[in-house]
Parts: sequence; C-alpha cells; structure tokens
Amino acid sequence: MSISREAIEDTVKNGLLGDIFRFERALALKRKIGSHSEVINDSSNGNYGLAFRAISSALSTEAVLAASRINDNPSKKYPTRCLRGLLSYLEKYHEELPHIREEYQLLRALSARENAGTLIHCVKHSPTEFSGELKRYVFFELETTPLLEYGLELRTYRDKALAHNENAENVNSPFWSSIEEIVELAKFVVGVLGWSYFSTAYSVNGEYILTNDALRPSVCMDRLVRDLYAK
Repeated sequence: MSISREAIEDTVKNGLLGDIFRFERALALKRKIGSHSEVINDSSNGNYGLAFRAISSALSTEAVLAASRINDNPSKKYPTRCLRGLLSYLEKYHEELPHIREEYQLLRALSARENAGTLIHCVKHSPTEFSGELKRYVFFELETTPLLEYGLELRTYRDKALAHNENAENVNSPFWSSIEEIVELAKFVVGVLGWSYFSTAYSVNGEYILTNDALRPSVCMDRLVRDLYAK
C-alpha cells in the first residue's frame, strides 16, 4: 500500500510549512517595528514605546520557537514534524511514495541550489531513490559547519533561555542571520517536496513564494505607524 499524496502533504503543511510562515511573519514584523523605533519611542508622540517593545519581545520568542521546531531532532516516542523527522519518514517509506509528479519544475528548483548535482542525477535516473538522496543531502548540510554550529546555538538558547528557567546568563541568542540559514534550507525542502509529490508551487525557480504572505502583517505595521503618528 502506497503512502497517499494527502498524507505527505498533511505532514508538510502541519509541520514545516506552518513553522516557516510563523518564523518569517514574526521576524519581519519585529524588524518593521525596529525600523520605526525612532518615531515610536519619541515621547512627544504618545509614549507607545513600551507597548511596541513588549510586542517585539513576543515576536522574538515566536520566531525562535518556530525555527527551533524546524531544527528539532525527531522524538523516539512520538512523530515529530521537524525537518529531520520528515525526511527520515519519507526515506523509510520511499518504496511506497507516489511517483514524482512535476519533474521539469523539480529539476528547475534543484538547479537553483548549489551542489545539488547528485539530486538532479537521481531525479533523472533513479527517481524512486530521490527521497533518500534528499535526506542525505539535507542531513549533510545540517551536520556541517556553519549550519551545525547555528543549529546547536539555536537549540541551546531555546532549551536554556526559553523552554526552561535556567541560570543562563552565559547563553547568547543566536544571530537572526544564522537562524535564517536554517530556515532557508527548510524552505528549499518544502519547495522540492511540493513539486515532487503535490504538484504545488511552494517555490518557483528556487524562490520560496509563500514569503510574500508572511510579510503582509509587516506591511500593515507601516500603515498603522503612519496612521498613528500622522500629524
């Protein structure tokens, strides 16, 4: 019995897709608040700085937790919709996966990624082995510097500074640029799986198109600040 297209898509939509969206939405909105900090913190404009700083802090937590779920290691007891868990699941059941649906678009997505020659060769010559090759490619990226270091920093910060109330003065928050690199890899995987098994355009020529949806709240923030501080 093969794994249905709907079952794979459900795992992606309720896992990576949602967490990528939450990460990009939170970070974009946080950055937008920061870009308006001068006018927000101006006491002559109504003293709203404290409120926006609280919102910004909550957005930071949301972004870190979303990226941490993407970067998690799979649970041994429960199915985990993280990047590693999804790819391990697809490799385990690779013989039961549906055939690759959109080979042309898949190859274009892979061609936009550096060092993806083995994946391209696999799609052309051994498509039934593609999920296993994709797992090996992504795991190599995750377990190689710099992503290995970025992932460890993110997991340590989440565990010691957010998930648990530890004495964590020496634990520094990772740079947003470092976390974004992990999320970019997840976006690549979602785009590839969309063309492979769903006939769904999550990426076009390697560009993740759902980012535009995640940016909409930050555009609303522009309008809010303009209306709030209109003279």
